[in-house]
Formats: sequence, C-alpha cells, structure tokens
Amino acid sequence: MDADLSKLFRHESNLFMPEQLMRRLYSSFSCPGAQNHERDMNCRKACKYRCCRCIRAFDEIIRRYSLISILNTTDYDRGDQMDSRNISFEGIRNARDLGGLHTTDGHIIASGRLLRSANLADATDADRVSLHEKWHLARVIDLRTETERSEQPDVVPENAAYLPVPVFDGQVEGISHEKSQGLSQIGVMIPEMESLYRMMVTDESCRRNLGRAAECVMEHDFTKGSVLWHCTEGKDRCGLLTAVLLTALCVDRQQIVEDYMLTNEVNSSRAEAYYRQMLAAGKAEPVAVKNAFLAKTSYISEAFAAMDEQYPDMETCLCEGLHISHESIVKFRKSVLL
Repeated sequence: MDADLSKLFRHESNLFMPEQLMRRLYSSFSCPGAQNHERDMNCRKACKYRCCRCIRAFDEIIRRYSLISILNTTDYDRGDQMDSRNISFEGIRNARDLGGLHTTDGHIIASGRLLRSANLADATDADRVSLHEKWHLARVIDLRTETERSEQPDVVPENAAYLPVPVFDGQVEGISHEKSQGLSQIGVMIPEMESLYRMMVTDESCRRNLGRAAECVMEHDFTKGSVLWHCTEGKDRCGLLTAVLLTALCVDRQQIVEDYMLTNEVNSSRAEAYYRQMLAAGKAEPVAVKNAFLAKTSYISEAFAAMDEQYPDMETCLCEGLHISHESIVKFRKSVLL
C-alpha cells in the first residue's frame, strides 16, 4: 500500500472499515488535481499518482458520511467483504474474523473481536505472537471432546484464557469424524452429516453445551481483547456456534451461510486428499469421507430447519432452546456491534 493511502486507514473514523471498501471509495471520486497527473484518478486501482490534494478531498468525503451509510452503499461487493476477513497463519487453518458483517438492523460487527478457526495444535511460535500482539487474543474456547483435546492439545497464546466447552458429551463423542486422523480409522465413524447438524440443535445435552459455549463468547470482557472458538476442522461445531452467535447479532441467514461456506477455500484440498487415499486403500465410502470434510449448505440448512420446526422464532430458540439469557445477548450486541 502506498504511503498516502496508508494515511486514510489511520483516520479515526475508518478504524473498522475493510480495506477493499476503502480502496473502492478512494478510487471512485475524481481527483481535484487530476489534470496534473499522467493517469485518470477515477481508475479502480490504488494509483501511485496520489497527491496531498487528493488526500484532503477524500478525507472530507469521509467526514461527511457516517461509516454505516458508506458500508450500505451498493458499490461495495459482499464477496470482497468475505475475502478480507480471512486470516493467514503458518499452522492454524480456516481462521477468519467476523468483523465487517452487517446486521439486519443497520449495525456492523467490529473487526478484531470475534475469531473462529480450526484447532490450535499446530500453531507456530509466529502464530502465537500474531494472536497475542496483532489480534490481542484474550480467550480461547475449545469445542472438542476430551479425547480430541488430549490427542491434539492446543498451543495457547501467551496470556489467553483457555476454556474447554465440548459440544458433544462423552457418550456421543465418537460421532464426530474430526476425532480420527489416521487413514486406518478415517471413515469408521463418519455420520450422516445432515443428521449430525440436526442432532446438535435438538439433543438436550448438545443444546445446553452449545448454549454454554455461546455464553462464554457473549460474556467475554472485550476490553481485554478478542475471543476465538474452534473445533478440529473449524467446520461443524465451530460453524454451528458461529451461526448461533451471528443469529444473536441479527445477521441474516444468507451471510451466515456464506461465511460457513468459506471453509471450503481451505478444506477442499484436504477433502480431496482423503478421498484419494481412501480410494487407493480400497476403503469403503470415500465420497462420504470427502463430504465430511467439506461445508455444504444442506448441513447448516438442516440445523436451521430443525430450529425453525421447534421454536416460533430465533429469540425463543436462543433463550429457551439453547438456554442463553436475554441479558447475555444484549451485552454481546453492545460489546461487538458498531
């Protein structure tokens, strides 16, 4: 990023504005000094011929319009918004920031507060430093079973509290395909995925555990830093908890599903690798194994369908079905919404 453009990102009113949106806004107005430049300032790239006059003019635009009104303009592509939330680590997979998502009542989720990922067992020293210094991670919520945690213990960053909150109790822990890692075992306990998602929101123990995990996020003191939750792949349990939290924040289901499906950007290659290994080894159900590592709209839709069947509205589902207090939801919204 050029030096002049960097100035815009330091503007106090742009603190939570996604970079892609800022670039689009920055390049969409005609530069007052364009006649002195070799290129038209209306181009769609961060042109190197930026002048101080440009900076001052754009700064004035930012002052005139509120952050929410800018974010609601049709010029902003939701695809760019989704892509900008992915977080790159050396050893942690499927990580992203929920900041930037819109709510149906005109708010936006603040960046750098709600993080979701796959497990932290392979986190490198550089990852730990990044989580601590860049993301100010203060709380880690591990949704895996005791067996999974013992097989692949998290590498927790410095000063971050670690809270194990398994979605599955001991008697049903084997149903999670994420427990097994070896080729000899993979596929042995692969469940029918739609049934798994339905069970997580209908089984009493799963509902209570899911609600308890949600409250651990909602009751977090965000002045201390961000919170991150994960399972093994960052897809099923992590994806469903993310859906619950986004629902509590009044994010529409389309955005929730779009966020959920981003998992395939990192998991598709792993799913294909397991599929080919299963075929080469002559194991049964290679397609089922592949599908278990992928996010599919039918999975998350089954969970939503089950909730819609049982409760008159999502507020009732959250409060009575998952046993989340109304006070926790109100506090959560105040803590993370702009």
